[in-house]
Amino acid sequence: MLKFKYKSPLREKSYKDVNLFLRKKEAEDSISCPKRPAYSKHFINTINGYEIVFTDVDFIKYKRNKLIDAFFSRYNDKTKYELFEFGIPYAVTNNITVLIRKIKNDCEKANIKIFGYIWIYDVGEENFGEHFHLALATDLIKELKYPNALKIKFKGKGIHGDFIRHPDRFKEYLKKKEVFERGYRKKLYGKSFNFKTIKKI
Repeated sequence: MLKFKYKSPLREKSYKDVNLFLRKKEAEDSISCPKRPAYSKHFINTINGYEIVFTDVDFIKYKRNKLIDAFFSRYNDKTKYELFEFGIPYAVTNNITVLIRKIKNDCEKANIKIFGYIWIYDVGEENFGEHFHLALATDLIKELKYPNALKIKFKGKGIHGDFIRHPDRFKEYLKKKEVFERGYRKKLYGKSFNFKTIKKI
């Protein structure tokens, strides 16, 4: 069992200071940097006496990865659900909520039911810089071909989408991602309001 001991700051700059720094940096190269821990929390293992330290960044990654696990666990039945993934560059939009709304509307028109989704913010120089990974679960697609409703265009630009053919592999890929700065009070990951499932008859 862990018992909290104390919390210690790791840097003097506030998140507002970091936000101002990032705005200048984004103007220069548009690439965000890995998130720097602001504080650490120290715990004592009451069983063996060892001290364990977690930073705020560790905690963000832990909660994000717990969400990723929950999504793939809920939709792991391939006889009921279809999984899709999208890579969404900042050049297309930095507001993923607007894009998700469009995807939901297009799917509704095509009678494709979306049960849930997750997204994470990521950065990679080899992968169009700042971007989002979006994974969503729909009802089973009986046709083998990729549905037209998920061939997304936004503001005249195409967005890469594909079936998630190896869910466990993709899940681990997302969980290994670093936590990056995105700006003051901006979310680094998110989910649908809940993870719906097919109702039992």
